[in-house]
Amino acid sequence: MLSINNAKAMVLRILCLILCVAVVVSTFVACDNTNDGDDTSADSTETSSVSNSTETETTDPAQVALDAITDKDVDWGGKEFTILYSGYNGDNFQELQSEGQTGEILSNKVFERNEKFQDKCNLKLNYIKASDKDDAHFKAQREAQDGIGEIQYFTIDHGTTAGLAIEGLLYNFLDMGIDLETEWWDQGTYSFNLYGNVFFMNGSWNFSDDRSTWCMLFNKKAYNDVHPNVDPYQIVLDGEWTLDKFHELISNFSSDNGDGSWDDQDNYGFIATPHYSNALFFGSGLRYTNMVNGEDPTLALSDDKSMMDKASALVDKVLNIYGTDHSTHRAVDFQTSYSMFKNNQGLFYGETVSYVINLNAEYEGQFGVLPVPKYDVEQKDYLTYTGDYSSTLSIPSNTKDGLKIGAITQVFAIMSHQLTFPAFYDVVLTSKSVKDPQSVEMLNIIFQHRVYDISNYFVDFGLKGMFEKSAEGGNNNFSRDYAKIKSSFNRNVSKLFKKIK
Repeated sequence: MLSINNAKAMVLRILCLILCVAVVVSTFVACDNTNDGDDTSADSTETSSVSNSTETETTDPAQVALDAITDKDVDWGGKEFTILYSGYNGDNFQELQSEGQTGEILSNKVFERNEKFQDKCNLKLNYIKASDKDDAHFKAQREAQDGIGEIQYFTIDHGTTAGLAIEGLLYNFLDMGIDLETEWWDQGTYSFNLYGNVFFMNGSWNFSDDRSTWCMLFNKKAYNDVHPNVDPYQIVLDGEWTLDKFHELISNFSSDNGDGSWDDQDNYGFIATPHYSNALFFGSGLRYTNMVNGEDPTLALSDDKSMMDKASALVDKVLNIYGTDHSTHRAVDFQTSYSMFKNNQGLFYGETVSYVINLNAEYEGQFGVLPVPKYDVEQKDYLTYTGDYSSTLSIPSNTKDGLKIGAITQVFAIMSHQLTFPAFYDVVLTSKSVKDPQSVEMLNIIFQHRVYDISNYFVDFGLKGMFEKSAEGGNNNFSRDYAKIKSSFNRNVSKLFKKIK
């Protein structure tokens, strides 16, 4: 995975891009709400200015890599290049398609990316919509099994894609001549290797996985009132943003509204949206399975007894955070937790990045973004995970020219990194609510340290959400529940992966 130093370098590149925009188009900077922008000619001017810079062309790794790909490498002969997308995920549609220059920056950049991509690769983008997960599986399965040659990309959800992978219906990215160890590819999905195969990749092209990545938000006014001399961003950078530190900061904040009943009408140090304890599990450096190239997946908590001990201890930590002195309110649904934080009822709020965007549009106050806390100071990285419903890129197994598809895919990923990825950051951070450079840095830390665990995609293992069951159930039965699953794990692995071993 990329280091925090590399993440900081990315921050500098993004901030330089924003500075270029400020110099060229002052009206763009004046627009706090990205939905209000309507100067498409200025947006085009900004792109021209950046792309014509000699320094950018000679030093930017993305541009160097793009320049190395010749037109002959990617010439699709003017034919349609078809993408199967998940119509049940609005983000997937938005990251792929735009009707034109609409005045909204992200839509503009998707349109610009698509125009340049089509021109560079001599192709015409076409889209097929999957109405739900079953429809996505059916359409992808038919394409790969029948060898139709109609669809070049699948960009459906992780769970469905994982199912296609174990059916042997997806092409191996490692056979396409692609350098996957670059900043426009997600190193978490690159490490998701099944017997020498990488069947799907996230990267700068898709922001739905960014939106569904777990993080921590905080109310700036409330925080500064109770902790005026404790900079939360510096705590993160110093490596001291741990569960114990988090518990310390949320203690003694909660207050009852006077009716004597602790419910969603009161104020809390921490508002926990449903399933957030799973983020604390992965954020603590734990996982259910280990992936070893060329070998069967194994149970991580059995491979290392200290990890099992840590998981049991973590249940107690979370039970303490969730159940001590009314510090935490566990919301019954996502809308309740969101409404409570929006109503200034929480000091911290555990959610996914998508709610940053929602708050930008609807919240009147100021808030900041932090990673999920670490288990302790000895843990190296701040870790998180992405929900299995977000999009991912895969290639049907009937692909005839893997090297050409690989070159085209690199162009798509690099152009997305140059255009749509910075625009996504603008949508998340350029607003009246959260636009400080520290939150940019926090998001880079979050996005570059995501964990991908097969247990989140294959419910047959019985591991998905197991930690949540104990941590939010009020008693620590984690070891007992794990022991029940352990006995059938190897049998389930052999059954699931027999087609690709």
